[in-house]
Amino acid sequence: MVRWFGLRCPTCGMTTAWSHCVRGQWRQALRASVSGTMLAVAAAVVGLAAVVSGLTGISGPKISMAAFNQTLLTVLGVIVGEWVIRMVFRLW
Repeated sequence: MVRWFGLRCPTCGMTTAWSHCVRGQWRQALRASVSGTMLAVAAAVVGLAAVVSGLTGISGPKISMAAFNQTLLTVLGVIVGEWVIRMVFRLW
């Protein structure tokens, strides 16, 4: 997208953010992508919950489809919002 339009794609920087997160470099991760950092932290929490559930046999709380949809829309809103802010202020 940068090559064609001169703009970053909405997910640009997420891989870099994840790579900084696994090294504990939180400031660099947030600088690369706020939404990518949030997703990396969420993935770590869900992964830990899955391990605990697998070891104990106790599942987590049931999530309704409405709650899932709201979470999905919130995540997409954060990704698009960050993208717009970076485009407006040329933060890439």
